[in-house]
Amino acid sequence: MKTKQLILGLFAFMATLLTSCTDKETVAGTEANGTKTVTFNVTTDAQAQTRTAPTVSGYKLNYVLQVLDASGNTVTEAAQNNQTGTFTVSLPVGATYTCLFWADFIPDSGSAAADNEYFTTTDLKAVALKQALTGDDQCQAFCGTASVAADQAAATTSITLKRAVAQVNLRSRATMQDYSKLEAKYTNVPNTFNVLDNTTSVSGTTGVAPNFTVTDLSVATDANNFTFQSVYFLAPGTEAANMVQIELKTYNSANPSTPIETLTIANVPTKKNYKTNVKGTFKPATVDHTYTIDFGEWGTDVDYTLASIWNGNYPAADPSAAFSGGTGTQSDPYIIGKAADLAQLAVNVNTGTTYDNKYFKLTTDIDLNNKEWAPIGTDYSNTLEGLFDGNGHKIKNLQINSDSKYVGLFGYCEAIEIKNLHVSGNVKSTNATTATDDFYHMAATGGIVGFHAYHTTDGVILNCSFEGTVTAENGCVGGIAGTTQSKTITNCKNSGTISGGHRTGGIAGSTNEGSYIYHSYNTGNIHGKALAGGIDGNVYQGTVGYCYNIGDVSSNASSTVGGIHGGQASGTITDCYYKTAYAVTNSNEKVFSGSDWPAWTAGVNADGTDGNGHWKSIGSWNATNPVYPTLWWE
Repeated sequence: MKTKQLILGLFAFMATLLTSCTDKETVAGTEANGTKTVTFNVTTDAQAQTRTAPTVSGYKLNYVLQVLDASGNTVTEAAQNNQTGTFTVSLPVGATYTCLFWADFIPDSGSAAADNEYFTTTDLKAVALKQALTGDDQCQAFCGTASVAADQAAATTSITLKRAVAQVNLRSRATMQDYSKLEAKYTNVPNTFNVLDNTTSVSGTTGVAPNFTVTDLSVATDANNFTFQSVYFLAPGTEAANMVQIELKTYNSANPSTPIETLTIANVPTKKNYKTNVKGTFKPATVDHTYTIDFGEWGTDVDYTLASIWNGNYPAADPSAAFSGGTGTQSDPYIIGKAADLAQLAVNVNTGTTYDNKYFKLTTDIDLNNKEWAPIGTDYSNTLEGLFDGNGHKIKNLQINSDSKYVGLFGYCEAIEIKNLHVSGNVKSTNATTATDDFYHMAATGGIVGFHAYHTTDGVILNCSFEGTVTAENGCVGGIAGTTQSKTITNCKNSGTISGGHRTGGIAGSTNEGSYIYHSYNTGNIHGKALAGGIDGNVYQGTVGYCYNIGDVSSNASSTVGGIHGGQASGTITDCYYKTAYAVTNSNEKVFSGSDWPAWTAGVNADGTDGNGHWKSIGSWNATNPVYPTLWWE
């Protein structure tokens, strides 16, 4: 590609960065008659890397300067554009100014910003697309800022601009010899860029949905990557601020007008001056598509996966595994940045590495791809004793069909904390442990955790959800956890179908010895062999409070079915609600109605950070058309 000369020399680029769209530096010029004359020599980071100006056949770089006063207003007389990259401005002393810089390509015959084919730069706080960008190098653009204290003089200041665009590359790991063409449609593409704060926006239709057809599927860029398309997009300063969606359609010559398959790739990160490589494996014979995304600053392909699909393989146990970074401390947690990291954690825990008081943080959605998953933690000798932060991400397509005693994403777990994690899939236990065993020895099956066991420090599962199915022949079965011991479950939701077992609940199968379920709810259907409850199958020496259930509940033993719990034993129920009353009730449980609606308080911050921050909304009866409460993270 023509961009090759623009992406060389990462270390030279890093050493010469003097400013960027997020970094501002104070500069000044020379004093004369109450003003300061300030000169800027502007270059792009592409020049810093190659030591020559980037060249695009038929085009040249045009540089634009806009100056803002302390109130953010444009200093009209200071606005300039030229092809030299040198600006000299005189500014009154006694004030501080913000200078915005932009550079992009105009035709060789052009002489002003208005001659640009792709960008409107009248206002650098709202650079707008004239048309959708393509993969041609003249679609690149560069930006930077500098703060000018006008009473501090310096003769000349050099400014290095970084790209205001991201590059997205569509790649395959092998030649696509069985295909005739590839169609790519992009959505959620920004068409406005603010140089001042590196933000983007999507408005109108220009550039929002660029569509491309690729028919040249033969060129390899290296031994392992075949790049079929590259395209530039305006992109913000952080990748989380804008996620592009790609719809891919593949065709062969036998059916040139009918796609073999349509694949949607959501949440593709874009960030200014970064490249996103979408690498796919396409198999038309089986219509089997997989892909991964790596994401790195322009000068390098960093092996940092922001979205990952598991291939079903487990690595060898390695207690010293580095994962995707981090040291395991609270301030520097181990990074679970790809599916292989989660598989490594499973192998390590299941061979005796407990990670006692170590911290983990998930930085990507993970697709377990319906491959058979081995639960993390097998028993008290192979258990996770750390803290796992899902960081709001999803683990989807979990698939377990196991005769292990403790089954879930985490099987037997003494984790001090599992939080901010959303799991979907199908979990099944065929373990034959009978109901005559006490709950300490029963099988335990959950969507997220099988048995959340006692640790030297009491633990918590918070801000989590499960969607899918959990099925077990025996034991304790729950949407979030099968069994909890001296643990707290709070701010959790189950919408999955939970069935089987002798203690079955929407959130937990059994809460034991000082365990709590607070501020949680169930919408899924629940069926058990006995002791079935919408929230908890068996509240044994535990507490359920401020919860509700609107799912259907049934049991082989109809006398042990409850809207909240199937059996209370010595447990406690506090201020709970359900849609339907069953055989097992408690005076602290009520049927939703106009006169009986929760008096819970939605959080002031609605983010879980304040004392009443569990609920985003407590909903309302609305004349028999209820709007049920929702949790802060929904």
